[in-house]
Parts: sequence; C-alpha cells; structure tokens
Amino acid sequence: MTMAQPMLTFLLVLSLAPDMKSHFKETFQYALFKWAEELYTLNRNQDLFNCYEQAFELYPNDDVICNSMGEQLFRLGFRDEAADYFYKALKLNPDSADAKENFNRVANWLVERWHFIMLNDKKRNQMYQKAIEKAVQAGCRTVLDIGTGTGILSMLAKRAGAPHVYACELSRTMYNLAREVVAANQMQEEIKLLHMKSHDIQVPEHIPEKVSLVVTETVDAGLFGEGILETLIHAWKNLLLEPKHKTLHCKSYGQVIPAGAVVFGMAVECPEIRRHHRVFVNEVAGVKLQLQFSSPVHSSHKSDDVAEPYSTEKMSRVPGGYKALSQSFQALTVDFNSLQDLESIASGKTCQIPVQIHEQGQLDCFITWFFLHLDEEHTLSTEPSEETCWEQAVFPIQNLSADGCFVNPGDIVIVDVSCPNCYLRLDLVSVSRCGKFDHSMSSCNMLSGNETELCNALASLHTSNQDMPCILDPIEIAMLNNTAYHESFKVAINKVISSLAPGDHWALALVHHPLKNITLMHCTSLTYLKDFPFYP
Repeated sequence: MTMAQPMLTFLLVLSLAPDMKSHFKETFQYALFKWAEELYTLNRNQDLFNCYEQAFELYPNDDVICNSMGEQLFRLGFRDEAADYFYKALKLNPDSADAKENFNRVANWLVERWHFIMLNDKKRNQMYQKAIEKAVQAGCRTVLDIGTGTGILSMLAKRAGAPHVYACELSRTMYNLAREVVAANQMQEEIKLLHMKSHDIQVPEHIPEKVSLVVTETVDAGLFGEGILETLIHAWKNLLLEPKHKTLHCKSYGQVIPAGAVVFGMAVECPEIRRHHRVFVNEVAGVKLQLQFSSPVHSSHKSDDVAEPYSTEKMSRVPGGYKALSQSFQALTVDFNSLQDLESIASGKTCQIPVQIHEQGQLDCFITWFFLHLDEEHTLSTEPSEETCWEQAVFPIQNLSADGCFVNPGDIVIVDVSCPNCYLRLDLVSVSRCGKFDHSMSSCNMLSGNETELCNALASLHTSNQDMPCILDPIEIAMLNNTAYHESFKVAINKVISSLAPGDHWALALVHHPLKNITLMHCTSLTYLKDFPFYP
C-alpha cells in the first residue's frame, strides 16, 4: 500500500480538527516525507508540490517542512527556490543544523566565487564610491543600481546623499543576500530592492519615475559578457532621463557609471594556453588522431552561436608565463552614455586591425583587457600587471596545423574585432609576411559582408559532418597533448599483454597487431578498432 491513503486521512482529520495539529505534528511530518518520496520516484512533481502546499496550510511556520521542501526543490534543479525555503527554515529555527547545512550547500552553487574577489578589490570599491559621490553631488537625485549583487553600489549612492535609490537583482539568492546586507546597514527603508531583471522594470509600476543615474558593474573579463550592452540600451530607452547633450537647458539629465571603456589587445605566445585549446599532436602513443579537434571557445560567426568566444586567465599567474609578440593595440572603444554607440556595437559590426609583430614566436592567442572609465576622473584597469578582481579575456588561435602559426618581427597580423550576440571576439584573419599575405588562416574573413555569407554558404555545401571539429573540454585537449603520459601507458599495456598466456586468443591478437597500426575512432577511449584481427 502506498502512503497516499494515510496522507489524505491526515490532511482531512487535521483540517477538521485543528486542535490536534500539535499532537500529531511529528507523525504528520513522517507521513508527508514518505509520500513525497513516492511522488518523486513516480515523477509526479506537480502532485509533490501540491502535497507540500497543503502541508503548509496546516503548518505554515514549520521549519522541518520548510527544510524538506527545500530539499525536494534542490534535487529537482530549482536551486534558487530551494535556497528560499532553507533560508525561511533558518529564520524559523536558527538552531536547525539541517537547514543551516542545506543553506550553505545551495549557497555554494548560487553565490559565484568571484563575488568574494570583487568585494575584496579595494581599489574598485573606492573608485566607484568616488565616482558615485561626484555624480550625486552634481545633482543626480534618483539612482538605479542594475545587478546590485550584495547591494554595495546602491548603498554608496545612498550614503552620498541621493534621495531616491532603487536596486534590481535577478538572482533570488543574491536578492535575499542584498536585503540582509542593506538591513544590516539600516537602509532597508531608504533603498527599494526589486527582485527582477532591469528589462522588466516599468515606470511607474515599479519605480515612480525615470532616474538620473544608472550605476552598474555588470562587466566581465571580456567587458560585454554579462550583458551590459543590452542592459544599457534598454535603460536609455526606458529607465533613464535624456542624456546631457539633449537637455542642455535642463538641470536633470541621465548618465551612466561607468561612462565608457577602451579595450586593448595583444598577440601572445603562451604554451599553457596552447596545450589547453589546440591539439598539436597527430598521434597519441602510436594511435592516429583522424579527427579535427577544437576547444569550446568557438571560432564560428553563426548568429545562433551564443557561447562565449573567449576563456579567461590571470595572465600574470599562468604557469610557464607568456610572451608578448606585439605591442598593445586599441581594439574597441565604447561610450556607455551614447545610445547610438551602444546600438552600433550591438549590431555586430566588424573592424579589421593590422597589428605589427615585434617578437619572434608561436602565435597562440590574443588577450584583451580594458580601461573602465567611471567618469572623466576615475578609471579602473584590468591589464595583466594590475592586481584586480578581473582576469583577462583569452581568444585562442584555433583551426591551425600541428605546426601552429609562427611569426617573426615585422610580420603584420590582421585581427578582426566584432561583437556578435553582444560578445566581444577577436579572430585572426591573415598574416602578412614581408608583404605577402598568408590566407590559410581564414580566407573568407577578407571578404565583404555579403561575400562572406556567400563564401560560408558555398563552403557548407562541400562540408560533411566528418569535417566538423570534435569539441573537447580544455582539460581533455591538454590530456591528448600529454605525450609522456600516453607513452607511459603504452609501455605498461605492452608489458601486461606480453605477460598473458600464449593460448589466450585476445592476447595473441594484440601481440600480433602492434599498437602503431590501431586507428583511433573515438577521442576518449579505444572503443572502435579499425581492421582489428579477431580469431575464433
């Protein structure tokens, strides 16, 4: 018999006789948890939630039921919602060890580690504080903090004297954390926190008027990866007052902190990046690699490709270091106080930049960093020599031969800079060696927009699935490149095979079929051997 009948009986009896709830509380909890397990096993998730909803009608302030509901949500993948129930359970019973452990566990999933690094970046915090104070003192009375996180920027605005401060945060966990931090600073009545995406904020439904200042720190190592372009385009159209140049005779106008940014790039040789993003061996311990491999850092320009086209590294701490092959070059500038500039970059326009090589070496990647201009006076830098919470964006050079791309002083590399899908990306187009271009890198990229589309379409007609690269995790690529590791395994395997009994047909087959003749058809295991001689 399932737990359905006892559970339904409990719900009926306790609804009709509420004075018995305290007496049967523990027994009810036991029946509830058993019934929930059955529903979960049967994949009846909606019935499971309905069951807990009825339980909360009987025991609305029961920390044990709250904690159990959180556990069910967590294993179903609803981690934000699970955190809410664990948090509520802790509020109801601060001594609950289970709720405390569960809340800490889900927090590790939801609170990104970079929050801690960011909060410990004193220079970042001080520069934002000074820029916000300057803007408020200049007349900004209404402030919106987009992506508030822990709420620090909105509190800085309030302390600077802004009469009206609003803050929005999409993550439920971070929203609850911001509420706690704001309350701990006794500003819960002065800062209006909104659990929503800024794109969903409506005037006057959620905030009474358009604001004169937007503050945000939704920038990653590649500057645009956290959606600041789309966020500010929407803000200028819906949430901000007109910019200063359109309201010359009006005291109130809209502005953004940060005001703008300049992105710099550099051509780099880095063996550590090379071994994680490009397979530069043709065989592994005698096993031929017949597939083309690529890391998840994609190199296609498809409009539906929304993966980040870069990885991130703290270049000053990369094992083995790196060598700058070129001087730094200016890749892109953006004015966050110009809607026209934001829309132009978001449109995906490209710019090809010639970069002169100054040092001989293997061109493994381009790296970028940026200068974030909070205003005319206060600037933050993420260049490799700076101690900052940001890393550098890394754009590995892929689809190369095993020999890679070797460059010499005087060579000119053409770099394509663009922002498809509002992600910054840098691509190697070609290399000019003493005035002669090497088009083997990406011949189609030298064409105009329409010609490029035609070239890609024609190329796709002659490309079979077998020509498509096999996407591997950088750790797996590094493993394939570890020749010493695989040679050791080859020696060990040959030793084991040689020690097997001569009558073993499998052993004989392997002994008479050297590893050097085995063709690898699966990138992670020898699961398919071509022309393998099996004997009866």
